[in-house]
Amino acid sequence: MEILTLATILFGFALAGMKLINGVMRNEIETFRDFFQQSVTHYVVIDKRQIHIKEFQTLVEYVNEMVGAIHRRNFKLKELNTSLEKKVENKTAKLQKL
Repeated sequence: MEILTLATILFGFALAGMKLINGVMRNEIETFRDFFQQSVTHYVVIDKRQIHIKEFQTLVEYVNEMVGAIHRRNFKLKELNTSLEKKVENKTAKLQKL
């Protein structure tokens, strides 16, 4: 009976520990998921203080760098597109004058 009680208590502690770890992991993954949803349309970065798991903190640095590079390139593409549109308009205006 004592062994069964001890096993039940240990099983309870193990189950509680697994639930706690599962909750932390779920929160970390939700933070990443929310970040990726927002970063599709806005330039946002993950606050490293929101992440508690060491391995995920390393990912935060890489992800923030990646999103920054993507948004910088998108900005340059928009500038290039605007420049090309102006050139096309100028050429069109010159051709219409002829």
